[in-house]
Amino acid sequence: MHVNRGLLSWGLFLILAGLIPLAERAGWISADQILGYWNLWPLILIGIGVGIVLSRTSFEIIGSLIVAGTFGLMVGAFLAVGIGGFPSGVCGNDRGTSALPDQTGTFDGPADVSVEFNCGELAVSSAAGTSWTFGGRGDEDHDPIVEAAADSLRIRAAERSFVPFASNGESWEVGLPEGVPVGLRVQLNAGRATIAPGAVALRDVRLQVNAGAIVADLASASAIGSIDVQTNAGSASVTLPASSVAGSVQVNAGALEVCTPADAGIRIHSEGGLGGNNFADAGLEQSGDTWQTAGYLDAAVQIELDAEANLGSITLNPDDGCDDT
Repeated sequence: MHVNRGLLSWGLFLILAGLIPLAERAGWISADQILGYWNLWPLILIGIGVGIVLSRTSFEIIGSLIVAGTFGLMVGAFLAVGIGGFPSGVCGNDRGTSALPDQTGTFDGPADVSVEFNCGELAVSSAAGTSWTFGGRGDEDHDPIVEAAADSLRIRAAERSFVPFASNGESWEVGLPEGVPVGLRVQLNAGRATIAPGAVALRDVRLQVNAGAIVADLASASAIGSIDVQTNAGSASVTLPASSVAGSVQVNAGALEVCTPADAGIRIHSEGGLGGNNFADAGLEQSGDTWQTAGYLDAAVQIELDAEANLGSITLNPDDGCDDT
């Protein structure tokens, strides 16, 4: 029987790339173990060397299988935890070369805040009153662009030629006022973000992470109108407040954790996809495409989400809680 060596290598790659995320969701291996798979990259060089040494022999395929298997493990690790799950992601460990000028302003009513961050560490917190603040560290030649008005604030990274990310990454600190309702949008392109807006009344929250990691602790929010979370090759951990809310969550490679109040009624409309979830283990009952807790209609706090996982996972109320680091 003739074996197509190219197809055999591709088959091994795809099997391992799909098996790792499945094993992680099933609890067979931990995220910490998965992170170690990226240290196997020297096997790629070894496989190439084996292929050269054994070329023109019946064992030549061994080298190809080593390379394909190693790539499969590494890609599977990426799909399981996303780039954001790896230490320092795609950004370096250094954070900026100079202090950014401190800036502040005041909202005179409900406001919309948008933060678009590229590479590094982003922290969003809160303070009493109606004033916002911004500071941190970055590249003195590429100051962030801050556009402020009485009802809006937009902070975005400076445009750069050729490369979108700073060589060392930046460190931003954004303070939101607790005295006015705020609509919050955060787009994270690589790096890590910690969002803890305290007792701010959130009109709506939109979080998008691309090749990074977001930890959003919204538990103390005095209100929340809606929530939308999207992870693209990244990870997100979101803790919701004791307020009824509707919204959507989507995972496109990577992982999402959602933590809800203990007595909340939960209804999730799952649109399928190639990813997985733990809704059954979290105590939800399925009817068609809808998962729901018993007594949802009688719950004082009702959380309703549209959920979709494509090559990733959604975990509801994990046993060890949502990430708080």
